Amino acid sequence: LGRRVRPPRRATHVRLTPHPTRPMDEPPHAPPTGVPPDLVPVAEAGIVTLEGPPGRALLRSAADVDQVLEACFAAGCRAALLYAENLPPAFFDLRSGEAGAILQKLAQYGVRLAVVRRPETGAPSARFRELLAEQRRRRDFGVFDTRADARAWLAG
Repeated sequence: LGRRVRPPRRATHVRLTPHPTRPMDEPPHAPPTGVPPDLVPVAEAGIVTLEGPPGRALLRSAADVDQVLEACFAAGCRAALLYAENLPPAFFDLRSGEAGAILQKLAQYGVRLAVVRRPETGAPSARFRELLAEQRRRRDFGVFDTRADARAWLAG
């Protein structure tokens, strides 16, 4: 008693528009168009890892880490193995902020990162070694001399 009954809402018409990044003839299950084709899911030792190609640049800046995240989610994995050449040139210079921005974003989404950096490229700075030690305790990020070492760390 005393309650008012609301009249039913009128149906609203939804206008279908094409997806801004996907042509109409492309199937909806196609991989995201912004994901670099060089990022390949690799299954070894019981873990699927997204891998970048050795010796090629992939990420130009920290903003490009979204492409790595998209590719990880599309492949259903939570780990990425990249080579030092895949990262922005300023990644190993902590003053640039590139490493911090990339690592924070990956950790935020639960994606671990192993980087293969050849020993002949020289030793990282003392500040970068401090960052690396902190990240290793959290098991989010590691830098390795070989791909095999990086895969073993990701599998462990």
